[in-house]
Amino acid sequence: MRNLRSARPIFCFDSSTPEFCTRPRWSCDGESAWSILNKFQWLNRLPLNALLAPLGRADLIDAEPNLDLRFASMIDVKTTSTNLGISSARITHAFVPIQNQTLARAIFSNVLRYCPICLIDGFHATLFQCLLLDQCPIHCRRLQENCPQCHDTIEYRLNASAAANPYSCPRCLIGLSPSIDAIHPS
Repeated sequence: MRNLRSARPIFCFDSSTPEFCTRPRWSCDGESAWSILNKFQWLNRLPLNALLAPLGRADLIDAEPNLDLRFASMIDVKTTSTNLGISSARITHAFVPIQNQTLARAIFSNVLRYCPICLIDGFHATLFQCLLLDQCPIHCRRLQENCPQCHDTIEYRLNASAAANPYSCPRCLIGLSPSIDAIHPS
């Protein structure tokens, strides 16, 4: 198996400022950092260490990062906004709105919680991570916390496993959003 940590991106253009594939229209208000970053990763298929630079975290390239996607402090908002073509306000709102991380950890889940209907359409809301909410406010469906196939939980983090399999269960590799997979089937 290829070691994703040691992989370095190869760019065939001016190395001063790499460019990335983006689809800003794929993002909408209320969308979570998990969803936005998974879509970006799906378009670019970068190894984790190459994905860190557009998020303003080049300092972690030689580390083994495991970024908690509940907190905006895990990335550089301005750099991420520029590279993803999404406003800084939308990027900031993609994370939990509570600055106190101890309190936020008590209120917002560290595993992916999702509405199966929203996820089919390629949408995941930051609000779904709130443990005080047990159903989707749009579809009135109970929020799920397990992969529909292997029934394992999916960490709400950006790490090598998640980067290697965007918008999928990192354990069984089932795609979680048929609408995204249908755009560019494997």
